[in-house]
Amino acid sequence: MKRVLLFFAAIIVGAATVIVLWRLLPFHLPAHQTTKPALNTSLPLSIATPPSSSLAGTIVSHTGTINWTSRVGTTSTLLTKSVLWQGEDVETGSDSTLQVVFPGDEYIEMTGNSVINLIQALAANIVVIQKKGSVTYTASGSTPLSVRSFHLLLQLSKGKMTVFTDDENSQVTVKMLSGSGEMAFNNKNNVTQRLTISGLGIYDDEARTFVKR
Repeated sequence: MKRVLLFFAAIIVGAATVIVLWRLLPFHLPAHQTTKPALNTSLPLSIATPPSSSLAGTIVSHTGTINWTSRVGTTSTLLTKSVLWQGEDVETGSDSTLQVVFPGDEYIEMTGNSVINLIQALAANIVVIQKKGSVTYTASGSTPLSVRSFHLLLQLSKGKMTVFTDDENSQVTVKMLSGSGEMAFNNKNNVTQRLTISGLGIYDDEARTFVKR
């Protein structure tokens, strides 16, 4: 009998607790919000397709063997198309050259044994990751060109520069051919260094230093 009374007492206490908490809560969901809203599927997304606002890089000339990797590819294939898009990689063979032009007269000229990744191609800024080799960049002034190699970031607003990335020695040689630009990197103390690009200089990624020559 005692156990039965305790059982009913527990039920009464539990019900009272629920009622008290329900009244004390600042709000509760109304009945019409118990159904989950439908997902908006009117805007399909695909990482295989570049953004509609991205600029097309037209291949105006090339020689030798050129390999290309798509936005979602994991292995490269022989380049057979005439346009490069944001997110694609290009690699030139030892006997190869490649010249790409963008709508604002921005040029990328690759020599042999060079690898770049076109990570952004927008009217606001064209951004390239240069992994190795020698590449010459030209900016007309309408769209800035930014190049990252190791931890070094270069920005060319208007002018022409050649960047040589030595992937074996972790060094980047920068030669300003015309115009001017800026560079930035963090030194060993994690302090940002900002310099004007002029003439010839070498960035050492292991020492995190830039020395003019």
